[in-house]
Amino acid sequence: MNRFAPDLVFDPIVGMHDVAHHKPAPDGLLQIRGASGDSKLYYIGDTPDDARCARAAEVPFIGVAAPSNPRYLDLVFLFQEEGAFAIVDDINYLEEVFAS
Repeated sequence: MNRFAPDLVFDPIVGMHDVAHHKPAPDGLLQIRGASGDSKLYYIGDTPDDARCARAAEVPFIGVAAPSNPRYLDLVFLFQEEGAFAIVDDINYLEEVFAS
């Protein structure tokens, strides 16, 4: 992050040692929501547990499913089943998700 986006700040940062229950439990996202006030939250992830965590916390989920992943189609379908806000093939397409 320091190399490519030194001015980008993630605050708060909540890790696995900061919560009682790990993903797919929504504890971390709920903690972030509580500290973020009225900020709009999105969860960006690449696993079904990420999608389930976002759904449980009622936070829009953006799934990253790389076509090179051997389980690519399964992942896309799982993200759809979990109600993904968007699914991208590459994290570099996030700007397009928010531009629309």
